[in-house]
Amino acid sequence: MLKFTFTKGIGLEVDGIYVADFDVQVKKIWYHHKLSTKSHENVEYEIVATTIDGSMLETRKVRRLSQLSFFELWPKIVDANLSNKQRKLLETRLQQSCESADRIDEYSVEENGLYHLDNNTTIYVAGDVVFENNNPKVQIKVDPSVSEIKWESRVPENMKICTGKVQEYLNVSKGVSEILFAATLLAVAKPFFIEAGFNPSVCINLFGKTSTYKTSLIKAFSYTKDFSKQMASLINDRKTTVIKKISTNYVFPFVLEDFHPGATGYDYQRQLTIIDSSVRYVENHEHSAVLFITSEFLDGTESLQNRILQIETKNVNLQILSQIQKDRYLSTIVFDFLKKIFSNWKTVIQDIKQQCRDLQKTGERIRIDDASLFLQVVAYL
Repeated sequence: MLKFTFTKGIGLEVDGIYVADFDVQVKKIWYHHKLSTKSHENVEYEIVATTIDGSMLETRKVRRLSQLSFFELWPKIVDANLSNKQRKLLETRLQQSCESADRIDEYSVEENGLYHLDNNTTIYVAGDVVFENNNPKVQIKVDPSVSEIKWESRVPENMKICTGKVQEYLNVSKGVSEILFAATLLAVAKPFFIEAGFNPSVCINLFGKTSTYKTSLIKAFSYTKDFSKQMASLINDRKTTVIKKISTNYVFPFVLEDFHPGATGYDYQRQLTIIDSSVRYVENHEHSAVLFITSEFLDGTESLQNRILQIETKNVNLQILSQIQKDRYLSTIVFDFLKKIFSNWKTVIQDIKQQCRDLQKTGERIRIDDASLFLQVVAYL
């Protein structure tokens, strides 16, 4: 095998014979993986050129080492007027350095969720939050359509503050807050339930008279900067738009806002159609959001009502509600919960299986019982 050496001020040599005033070698090998239903792999090589003074030219990525056309990207190398022999020697240099180059696995993530990669690495993606087990030879590239969902600030000065803040969320509307809080945590924990063999297709209708702070209460349990991405209007949005939003908000809560039972004719039926389609989508597609609905009351078919957990807003403590809307600590609470279950994901999955077995009822059960079961398991976690 030829021995290549590069010395500052001298240049590249092969077996002690001068070749050129610069060195070209493969610094890293990148394996591009698409984490989606259309998985495929593209290999690219990262090429580094070092000039005689020791400085490096801009790094280039190429797909094939057998062609030297990529030298055209570097004017300094083109101007060197290499001979065919020098080009052949540089090609050999690239091929040899490729054999000893570091392998870096780069995963292009196009959807939220939990992923087990082929190198014993587990990652969890939720908008602009990415958890991974700190493998230096793994790089995660999140698609902009996913990372555009931004979390609120999630690093308070003192994590102990969050203990008291959890109690505030549970007390803002006693009897209701516990369910909303558990459902919010269920959204981020949903991938772990799916790993355990369950699809927690939980849909909750938060109903109450006008001006009972239904929407305000829901917003208090949101933790992203732009809540509009997790919300759709039953009056103004189309069914296809709503379904698409529910599908892209996997691991997040999603709200269908303001069912109007007083609407008539087409408008009334249109609302029910959107709700029914949304509920069925959540039930039939694991990778979908946990669904919330706000309404004065939910009218319609009995089968639809029997698949939705219905909760009435009551006794909302406005002082606590105003405080938690101002503090915005929920993002930190959810983040800390997610961090803990991710770092122990194998144990969490076993616990979910065990708790579901322990809470499982015998005989015929309706879907609302399933929702209660999953919310209890989250409370346990």
